[in-house]
Amino acid sequence: MGTLPAKVNVQLTQKLERSHEVHDGTTVGRDSNCSIQVLSPAVSRFHARFSVEGNLFHIHDLRSENGTSVNGVRISACRLDEGDMIRVGPVEMTFQIKERIVKEANIFRLIDADPNQKKMRSLTLLSDFGLVFPTEDDIIESACRTCEMAVRSYGFDSESEEKFVTAIREAINNAQRHGNRLVKNKDIRVLIFQDDEKVTFSVMDEGDGFDFLAELHRSQEGSAVEVARQRYLGGGTGGLGIRLMLKCVDRLRYGGTGSRIHLTKFKRKKDIIASDDDILTEEEEAFMRAILGRT
Repeated sequence: MGTLPAKVNVQLTQKLERSHEVHDGTTVGRDSNCSIQVLSPAVSRFHARFSVEGNLFHIHDLRSENGTSVNGVRISACRLDEGDMIRVGPVEMTFQIKERIVKEANIFRLIDADPNQKKMRSLTLLSDFGLVFPTEDDIIESACRTCEMAVRSYGFDSESEEKFVTAIREAINNAQRHGNRLVKNKDIRVLIFQDDEKVTFSVMDEGDGFDFLAELHRSQEGSAVEVARQRYLGGGTGGLGIRLMLKCVDRLRYGGTGSRIHLTKFKRKKDIIASDDDILTEEEEAFMRAILGRT
C-alpha cells in the first residue's frame, strides 16, 4: 500500500473544515492560481509554500504582509510535524501526515438489503470498521440501519444519538444523489473510527465532488431554506443539509473536492464544540424528521 498524502485541514468556521492534500510546491494564498485558495483580505495573494524532501515537510512564508506562524511562532521557514497548527494571516490549518485506516478484514461489502445481522452486530463492536455498498435504495437503507446500530452502542445520550444518525443519513443521501448521481453500479464507502474521545464516520462516493461552500451560502439566503427543504423531500439536494449536519455534529470536514466528508462527535462533554447557532430552526427540525423517516 502506498504512503497516504499529507494534508492540511483548513478551519473555515468553528465546526467546518476543508481538507487539502499537500505536495512539494503546494501554495497557499488569496490568488486563484494557489493550490489552496484562502479568500481572506488578510492573506497575501501568494502567502506560503510547502516543500517536501524525502519524508520531511516544510512550510515557507513567501514574504507575506501578515506572516505565517507554526504553533504560535512566526516563521520564515519551518519543518512540520503531525498536528502542527499553521496560521496564515487569520486562517488556521492543522498539518496531518498520519491517518487511521481500516483493516481489510474489518470492511464488509453489502450486496443485498438483508445482510447477516449477527455479522453486522459483530462489526459494530470493533473500534474501526467499514461498509461498502452500491447506490441502491434498499441496500443504502440497510447500511444506514447498521450505522444507527453502531451509533447506539457508543454511549451517547438520546438527543446526541438522534442528531448523529441524522447527519450520517444525510451524508449517505448526499453521496447517493449528489455524488454518485443515483448511478447504481457506483459504490459508497463508510468508514467508522472510534476511541475513548470521539467517533468519526467518513462517507465517500465516486463522484467528481461539488462546491459545498456555494451550496452552504445559497442555503443561508432567507427563503432558500424552505425551497431547499422542499427540493430534498422531492428527491433533490441542497445546502440545507450541510447546515443541518453542522448543527448535529461537533466537527464536519470535507475532502478537497467534496466527495469525502468526515462527521465527528465527541464523547466527553468538555470536548463538545458548542455554537450559538446550534439550535435547530423549525424548518431544520422538519428536515431532520424527513431524513429520519418521521412525520
